[in-house]
Amino acid sequence: MNTSTYTFKDIFREQEKNLNNFQNSYIHSAKLDAFEEFEKLGFPTRKNEAWKYTNVSSFTRASLNPLFFPQQHLDIKKSDFRYYNHIRAHKLVVVNGSFQAHLSEIIEDENEGVTIKSVSEAILEKNKDFEKYFNTLNQKSNDGFMALNTSMFGDGIFIHIAENTKAKYPILWLFISKDNSNCIINPRNLILLEKNSQVEIIKDHQGIAETDYFINAMTEIILNESSRLDMTMIENETSQGLHYIGNKEIRQKKNSYFNYTNIALSGKLIRNNLRTILEEENANCDIKGIFYGKENDLIDNFIIVEHKATNCTSNQLFKGILNEESNGVFTGKIYVHPGANQTNAYQKNNNLLLSEDATINTRPQLEIFADDVKCSHGATNGQIDQNALYYLQSRGLTKKTAHAFVQYAFLAEVFENIPNKEMRNYLDEVFRFKMGLMSI
Repeated sequence: MNTSTYTFKDIFREQEKNLNNFQNSYIHSAKLDAFEEFEKLGFPTRKNEAWKYTNVSSFTRASLNPLFFPQQHLDIKKSDFRYYNHIRAHKLVVVNGSFQAHLSEIIEDENEGVTIKSVSEAILEKNKDFEKYFNTLNQKSNDGFMALNTSMFGDGIFIHIAENTKAKYPILWLFISKDNSNCIINPRNLILLEKNSQVEIIKDHQGIAETDYFINAMTEIILNESSRLDMTMIENETSQGLHYIGNKEIRQKKNSYFNYTNIALSGKLIRNNLRTILEEENANCDIKGIFYGKENDLIDNFIIVEHKATNCTSNQLFKGILNEESNGVFTGKIYVHPGANQTNAYQKNNNLLLSEDATINTRPQLEIFADDVKCSHGATNGQIDQNALYYLQSRGLTKKTAHAFVQYAFLAEVFENIPNKEMRNYLDEVFRFKMGLMSI
């Protein structure tokens, strides 16, 4: 089937044929409703305030893959991409949105109660936990990309940590993109932490071909009472062709903690949407990020934290470095609902512009409808401090090295948020290499 000559509706009807035994199931129902919503919404344009600075027209020129069930990629070997052999962790390998069991490694002596499997496997097994929570955070989102993902997803990752369970090993989730004939990949993921559970997840996007990739990902995360999720997201694919839209919807219950770090290093178009809702008292989150733009990269972070309960705390910190003709966008919103008293919410965005042609649009937003709260937000945009450069050069550094040290020190505060020492050291080396401080 040549998908380039078909409309999205044609592709959806073709996909319905591949549902097999899932006709008239909860999956089929969700897909039907979502596609109806997508037909109404379409892709967002720059007339939409949330997308004012980001043009996603490249997605309208891409096609879709009608396959519902995953595809195996037996031609790919572990040596074709970064496998992080020095990190002892569960390794989940996903290629073009499909889980690859032959490339993945699950450590056998993990605690009982840690479930890691593909979404397609969870659906086939009629997993009750997956069925209970699937698509519960994506209702009436009014977002065309979310609707497209629900209607067209074929596979993804399901992680379930049972009550009173702490995962012994981190989960290293390797999302590999290879030539996919300009098709939009729609991976769908669900992460579920039960009461008093804990896990660390590291997700690394890698591209193994110089071609255009179109990824429209959706991840639902449920953090039940007293659970903790440490999550690091790395976007370091080829800048020649990555078009990435990532939606994360998080719900946090009493005493839960969400510690998230996003590292965006390369991409023609990257849009990270994240919304967490602190639904019950004493829920807390730390959301931090780095974006490093060059050439014609466009990196857009859109963060919303909603405080719905008392005594909750949130921290947002994003730092960007933009060079050449790259573009950065940061929108960070804190919304304090009525009754969410004793809220502590903080937000900061700092950016360095290394070129006269680089641009940044930053929009810190704060809406408060409760009493007795402590909230702050702010943003700074500027160039490298010449006094700092002069000081470093006076100590014997070249101008180029001094520039690199200032950039490195500027980002160090965010690196400290990454809990995994091995991954933190690796990313430290990556940034030193990008800035000319060392070779890898």
